[in-house]
Amino acid sequence: SEFAYSCVVSIKDIIKDAIKIMEGFAFEKGVSLEFEKVFMFPGTDKDDDAQLKLGHCHRSMGNIDKAREEYQRLIDYFPGSEFYEKGRESLKQINTQ
Repeated sequence: SEFAYSCVVSIKDIIKDAIKIMEGFAFEKGVSLEFEKVFMFPGTDKDDDAQLKLGHCHRSMGNIDKAREEYQRLIDYFPGSEFYEKGRESLKQINTQ
């Protein structure tokens, strides 16, 4: 449907914008806000990817507790995700620092 197509286009635009921000500002706060927008689209297949990247953003900004929460959320809510192991490994790394 037209609505579904516009949502897909919007999600792709949001991800492209987030990547541009990452490249330009190296994980500034705006990046995490862009990734959080992905969750506003029900049925998206990018939510697990965005969840992992939120953890990375917070970790890069030095927000270790928030990064830990985001990685744990990925592990808890997306156990079948292709990003599950990356999230688990990232959580392990910050827990051993």
